[in-house]
Amino acid sequence: MNPQSLTWGDELNLLSLISINRDYREVSSKPLTISRKRARALALTAGGLHRKDPYGVGQVGALNMIRDIGYVQIDTISVVLRAHHHILASRNSSYKKSHLSNLQKQGDVFEYWAHAASYLPMPDFRFTHHTKSFFRSGKDNWPRPEPKVMARVLEQVTKEGPMMARDFESAKPVKGQGWWDWKPAKRALERLFLEGKLMIRERKGFQKVYDLTERVVPNGVNTTTPTLDEYADYLIDKGIRSYGLVSESEMAYLRRGMRKVIASRARERLHAGEVVRIRVKGLDDQEYFCLPEAIDQSYRVSKKLRLLSPFDHVTIQRQRLSSLFDFDYQIECYVPKAKRKYGYFCLPVQYGDQFVARADIKADRQSSTLKVQRLTLEPGHKVPVEKWGPALTSFARLNDCEEIWIGEVTDGSVRDYLTTQFHS
Repeated sequence: MNPQSLTWGDELNLLSLISINRDYREVSSKPLTISRKRARALALTAGGLHRKDPYGVGQVGALNMIRDIGYVQIDTISVVLRAHHHILASRNSSYKKSHLSNLQKQGDVFEYWAHAASYLPMPDFRFTHHTKSFFRSGKDNWPRPEPKVMARVLEQVTKEGPMMARDFESAKPVKGQGWWDWKPAKRALERLFLEGKLMIRERKGFQKVYDLTERVVPNGVNTTTPTLDEYADYLIDKGIRSYGLVSESEMAYLRRGMRKVIASRARERLHAGEVVRIRVKGLDDQEYFCLPEAIDQSYRVSKKLRLLSPFDHVTIQRQRLSSLFDFDYQIECYVPKAKRKYGYFCLPVQYGDQFVARADIKADRQSSTLKVQRLTLEPGHKVPVEKWGPALTSFARLNDCEEIWIGEVTDGSVRDYLTTQFHS
């Protein structure tokens, strides 16, 4: 319709359409309320814990998961299978450790900081520039090596190619400059990594192999710096895709300077109908964002018993875990021994849309035995006892253990079942 040819009647019709559209936007921006059960199902479906192999199997399935969820947290604790492998194996029945290593060497994934050290899909590389810029500004509280040390370490990697921290142990010091010690070199490598000058090309064992960023990022990857709005959209999309329903504070978690930009973009997208705002019954003080189509979809979470990593993205937000699932969880490896209630490395246990237990487990590699040191079941749990045998057997196999040993179990019927199935 040409504005210059509008009649008075046309103008009235147009004003009416504008008014209706405005009213629609105001109504659509009001939060919808969903049940806690539906919220749980939405969260678990987005997190890939609703059925077997939701992303496919093998190496392709591992890559699909990292792309869909957006990251897999890396952790050094090896009481059981390390977190990054554990998280992937929880959703991929044929996962092997070599899959993640292959994906990194091929340039399909890379390591950097999400809310913690993580594997990220390579197309997300440009969205790490904001964090790298923060580290380059020097406003962080991380150790900052001597600039000369950083310059020399960078020069060494440039000349010699990929290097590990231990490669500096045997390096001869420059005469009159006794800086060439592996500890400052290690700190310099890590700082150069945080600032974006170096990347981790691969790992040997669990040791990082550093190289120049331009030699690691594959050709064709978009490396331009996103605008703040683009970065906010990325965090919104990633949050919704990964969590199903996500609050503004969860989108902005550990993203310095992004809270207001995210809030602004979320509301713009709300009025555009790209996202909807919801509340969960019983959690009226908290608002979440999700996709419009998520409201009408049907969700079904299979009755499978899963032993999850404490660093799984579904469990890592402890307040969210408490609010949505009534599961107050804390990993106790950082708690003094005398104050632990559930054990050094207790794993959250999921069954259907509930978290039903905490399993303090250790993989004793010398004896090839998975030790269930303490199994604490939640009050009111409704897990058929026969579910525990296959779940523990599968987890033992994942940890390369041939035997299972059962220690303390807080529920009598579960204890009786497990002690007939395994050693105690």
